[in-house]
Amino acid sequence: MGGLRIEQQGDILHMGIDGELTQQAVPQIRKRCDKLLEASVFTHLVVDLSEVPFIDSSGIGLLVSVNSRLKGSGKHMVLFRPSDQAIKTLHLVQLLDFFTIVKNEDDLLVMTDS
Repeated sequence: MGGLRIEQQGDILHMGIDGELTQQAVPQIRKRCDKLLEASVFTHLVVDLSEVPFIDSSGIGLLVSVNSRLKGSGKHMVLFRPSDQAIKTLHLVQLLDFFTIVKNEDDLLVMTDS
């Protein structure tokens, strides 16, 4: 099971996921996510997927759920530097357009400044 890195910079909450985003990891990540989303004040959630080699349906469900929840409250979620495998999985399930995907720091700065 991987880890979860959390850092807040102003009104941007950064969450880095290390390791596979699978049925085994999702319950623990979801629990921490729920606490963060309720307790933190932010406008953008940046989810770094660069260290995620594999995502299964549970991981997809978590990402969709968090994104929908944030959209409903007027906040934005960005998938940052998703691994090639993460991109492939999101493409296979036709969710690339559902998420905002940012592949580099410069684009992230532009995205979160708006």
